[in-house]
Amino acid sequence: MLARRDKQVRACGRSTTLPRLKTRKARKHPGDQRRALQECFPHHRNASAVLKDKRAEAVTVRELRGWIAREIHLDLTNAPFDRQDEKLLPSAGACSRCPRQTGSNPLLFPEIPR
Repeated sequence: MLARRDKQVRACGRSTTLPRLKTRKARKHPGDQRRALQECFPHHRNASAVLKDKRAEAVTVRELRGWIAREIHLDLTNAPFDRQDEKLLPSAGACSRCPRQTGSNPLLFPEIPR
């Protein structure tokens, strides 16, 4: 598992927009990180293929940001339930305070509206 993760990190480091792509990718769930790596290098099957290709080019930060917004983030703005309702699922509490919700952590995800 760690070897695979190390390959993903090194493969993402091949990007010309390295800092921004790595930051956006690193804040995601490990499964989403793999999907994001695949999206960063759409012409390669996996991290090993990216590392073997000396001229691998990543998508732009704007393209990756759009993909993350469409494919990873779930917009609960128009949810058919009250996101503030503590009783919706008592064991979890309200969606608005959930630590798994991107918008509830503005220090880590400043670009996501609350």
